Amino acid sequence: MSLQDISYALETPVRAVYETLQAELGADEHCPSWALVFGSLGASLGLAFANAGAAYGIAISCLGFLSLGKKKNPDQGTLMKGIIPAIMASVRGVYGLIIAILIAIELNETNYPAYKGFAHFYSGLCVGLSGFASGYCMGVVGNHGMKAVGKKSTVVHGFAAHYHFRRGYWFIRPDHRSAAPH
Repeated sequence: MSLQDISYALETPVRAVYETLQAELGADEHCPSWALVFGSLGASLGLAFANAGAAYGIAISCLGFLSLGKKKNPDQGTLMKGIIPAIMASVRGVYGLIIAILIAIELNETNYPAYKGFAHFYSGLCVGLSGFASGYCMGVVGNHGMKAVGKKSTVVHGFAAHYHFRRGYWFIRPDHRSAAPH
């Protein structure tokens, strides 16, 4: 299958939706009124999904931070390291806010073509879902990393993250399960 065949296969459903909306709504060919709906949806979905991922990441990584309180004498450096995963997860919400602002600046009732509506919809959806997934991962890695630091303070954060993602690899390739670390 060539690249041109793949491009045509992906273009066909989008073109069908576009032509159906054109026929039903009878709007202007280049700047239909329904294009604003897709642009606005992109901004709102990007903001919502990114902030949901950030909220989940903050909540789960803070559970790991709270496990540091089980140590007898936690030092200031260890406690400051425990905040880093929550801060990194909160940045995901800022990315959603940035894409929502960039899309909102472009929204214009008089001159807003359909391709911009679709582009803004999918860019907001892409940023939102990737923010949700990365916030989720940041929360899980931060939780396990902080629990490991709570048990033994000499554990390096990168090792805990590498170990966690390496164990997740066995879900993708189960044929190599015999070599999985225990």
